[in-house]
Amino acid sequence: MKIVAMTVCTVDGYPDQGVECVGGNSLNFATQCRRSGVEHVSLVGGVGTDDYGTVVLDHLQGEGIDVSHVHRLEGATATNKLYVTEDGERFQVPDSWRGGVYEAFRLSDGDWDFVNQHDVVATTCVDPNFAQALERVDAGRGFVVDFMHIRDYDTMITNAGRIDIIFMNGDREIVARVKPIAKRGQALVVVTMDAAGSIALSGEETFFQPALPVARVVDTTGCGDAYQAAFTVSWFRAGDVQQAMAAGAEAASRVLTHFGGT
Repeated sequence: MKIVAMTVCTVDGYPDQGVECVGGNSLNFATQCRRSGVEHVSLVGGVGTDDYGTVVLDHLQGEGIDVSHVHRLEGATATNKLYVTEDGERFQVPDSWRGGVYEAFRLSDGDWDFVNQHDVVATTCVDPNFAQALERVDAGRGFVVDFMHIRDYDTMITNAGRIDIIFMNGDREIVARVKPIAKRGQALVVVTMDAAGSIALSGEETFFQPALPVARVVDTTGCGDAYQAAFTVSWFRAGDVQQAMAAGAEAASRVLTHFGGT
């Protein structure tokens, strides 16, 4: 199996702890795919010509992730300042996010050709390239989209036959809202609910996975990305929803015990 993640990778800073970690949905996702045993994992995106760009590339290469289509672009790598409560809950303050070259990066025709050499393509609904991905990712590729906290139900419904797995975070009220999308039978819908566990909807079936306990939650950053990656790998390998949810919960529990998504 060959998986590609697109397109955000960042350096996350924790001012209160004096800690910096690589991060970003795509980098976290790709890293967990490698740690889940996928031999060929790629990332398509852009990093700056600053030192942080080198830090990101060094991490990806160290994990064995294909960076042949991670472009060095003039400017700054995306960064994020993160703060955590005593319970490990992440929060941000105004102006925490600096998008840098990520916000301007657009895939070339060559990048899209490369993306379509993979079996599974993963992205987010807020990625600047998402609208084009809906058109440019070949039919027959596994297509995985993280809708995060964005309640764009119209896009989900319109593209339920285009997207294989719809991920989002929410609660049981959100689960009830997206059930009709899953009942169309064209997309697997997974709602992660933090400490309340996760629910997957497949056609008429509903599956529940409790969150796994950890001794101490240090930082929730990236646990959703880890869950999604481990779930995706397991699902496309075995096609067992409950098994995939268990894999996701285990990966998320490991990330909760340290700062950063990797």
